[in-house]
Amino acid sequence: MRRFTAPPLSEGARSEIVRALSWLQKNNLPLFVEIGCGAGLHPLAFVRENPRSRILAFERTTVKFQKAEQRLKSH
Repeated sequence: MRRFTAPPLSEGARSEIVRALSWLQKNNLPLFVEIGCGAGLHPLAFVRENPRSRILAFERTTVKFQKAEQRLKSH
């Protein structure tokens, strides 16, 4: 197994983690996590089909993250 070593978190990343933790504590709905959400098509389809669930989607690349962010804003 390959060991993964992440670089230190930026202040922006730390801020997003704090915001996500606050969101997670708001209610007791089932939580799903998607690692590598790409341009956001699957997370949006998931929330449409599962309105009583939450999904926390991560994307490592800036370009794909920005596409997912724009797609989320338009829906």
